[in-house]
Amino acid sequence: EELRTRFKELEGKSNLIGTVHRRKDGVLIEVEISVSGVELDGRNYVFASSRDITERKLADAALREREEQLRLFVEHSPAAIAMFDRDMRYLITSHRWVSDYHIADHDVIGHSHYDVFPDLPERWKAIHTRCLGGAIEKCDEDPFPRADGTTDWVRWEVRPWHNAQGDIAGLIIFSELITERKRTERELRIAATAFEAQEGIVVTDARNVILRVNQAFSRLTGYSAEEAIGQTPAMLR
Repeated sequence: EELRTRFKELEGKSNLIGTVHRRKDGVLIEVEISVSGVELDGRNYVFASSRDITERKLADAALREREEQLRLFVEHSPAAIAMFDRDMRYLITSHRWVSDYHIADHDVIGHSHYDVFPDLPERWKAIHTRCLGGAIEKCDEDPFPRADGTTDWVRWEVRPWHNAQGDIAGLIIFSELITERKRTERELRIAATAFEAQEGIVVTDARNVILRVNQAFSRLTGYSAEEAIGQTPAMLR
């Protein structure tokens, strides 16, 4: 009776109605009914056709579940990850990406990566273009000049992702800021250079036990590194 009433309201129109029906064996199924108004010989008729969409509904629910799982995986990943469509608009980002690139104050979803980072070098756009063509590119150490004059160092990988039809639908970028690591390596190199200076240098632990000496120390004192290490500077008195 309810359907007949709805059909009457749709005379002269065209619409889709989603309902749940119970089959003879008691199983509930999702049904999509297509309703359209038809005029024949001066009289109005309602034409209705129905189809079982249970499998499609289940597939849609499974797809939504997978999308939610992907969203949670990316957002809470300890790595900096961002997913883009073919126009390099943000689809999803991990919290680490937002933190590393200082964009917490921006709602980047739906916005172009190039608008969010207007200082992005042109070579990066070329990398994106190649990867949208099917390439996979990566780099272990890459300088990233910022608009404020500073330079970050980044380890990254860019690869395309595909839709259900197998077509490239956008890019995924994995990255890691290694600026602090590069700074530490530079400081260690400077320290190593200084250690080999002309002045004698001795490194001791908290107990004043010699851990390391440079070549200048050996030249000045006559003690080799093997003889000095494990002793205390008192040996020189």
